Amino acid sequence: MEPELKSRIDQYINRELHPAAARAMAHDALNDPELFEELTAVALVQAALESPATTDRSLAQAALDDENLFDTLVASGAAEAARRTPGRRKYWPIAVAGAAAVAAGVLTFLVLRPASHPIQQAAQQARAIPNVLLSSDLKPASSPAAPVFRGSDAPSRAPKSEGAVTAVEAGIATVNLGSIDGLAKGTALAATGGHIVITTVFRDRARGKIVDGHATAKDTVRVPNSAHIAAILQQVDALAAGGNLKAARDVARNALAAGSPGETRALLERLAALDYQAGAPDAARERYEVAVNNFDRPPAAGPAERAETLANYGALALLNGDDRRAHDLLKKALPLATDPTLRSQIIYNLGLANHK
Repeated sequence: MEPELKSRIDQYINRELHPAAARAMAHDALNDPELFEELTAVALVQAALESPATTDRSLAQAALDDENLFDTLVASGAAEAARRTPGRRKYWPIAVAGAAAVAAGVLTFLVLRPASHPIQQAAQQARAIPNVLLSSDLKPASSPAAPVFRGSDAPSRAPKSEGAVTAVEAGIATVNLGSIDGLAKGTALAATGGHIVITTVFRDRARGKIVDGHATAKDTVRVPNSAHIAAILQQVDALAAGGNLKAARDVARNALAAGSPGETRALLERLAALDYQAGAPDAARERYEVAVNNFDRPPAAGPAERAETLANYGALALLNGDDRRAHDLLKKALPLATDPTLRSQIIYNLGLANHK
């Protein structure tokens, strides 16, 4: 290998290259097998490229256009390289700290774990940045400019699961439920004497066509569980974004009886994240465990939901010091995750679980 190239690789390992120069080198590596393998061996997305789930060069390519993802994956590769190559272990804390510093604007870093290696401890103290990456569900939810629930300036009432027909004219029924209750165009409501398909929606009322049977004023109408739970989730998100974690947790907890275990699984997952944000990691762990056990309850969880829940649960296991459990959960999450940011978090945390 040419001395100049070797020098650049050493600078790359030590994170002495400007980020733009590092990405340029990674671009060159895509067309240079020797350089690609060398960089892979010491830094660049080792965990992603050697994952049993996939040879993930597409993730590496995506990282070349995303500074935050790039540096997160470099940190993951450096951690894996340190584990596999003891002679280069001294570079690992520097790479992790540098990557964390760049990525901190987009990813959430929480809970600094104790450092036993003197160099690692010095790097972490200098940066004051934790080393476990958590997905967006687990980040602090408060915001000084929180969105108002359902886009209204007025205080919101709780979503209702039942309402009533207030008027009927020419086969069109008006009901006292609206978008705040989860109604949208096409929602089918079960009425006392038939069904109403919503055609026009306002905040707290809607109109729809009576498609079978009949409906009269004061008839009871019921919102489908899926729509009702979706409305509750929006209210929970709005409360959490406004910094009212207690109210958000109360609403989510009280709504768990609104449907079957499969229907309310999303509420349980959201409640787990809120429990963590509120400083109750043990409660969060228990809720994630129940959610995982309910993956196959109808409606079954899709790959994206499974990946995010397993990734969150795995991150919590890392924070609790249960590296084996974290490893198992994150390994299950990786092949299901398609979002590049979530994949980078999973890969990074896998590197931490394997390194210890």
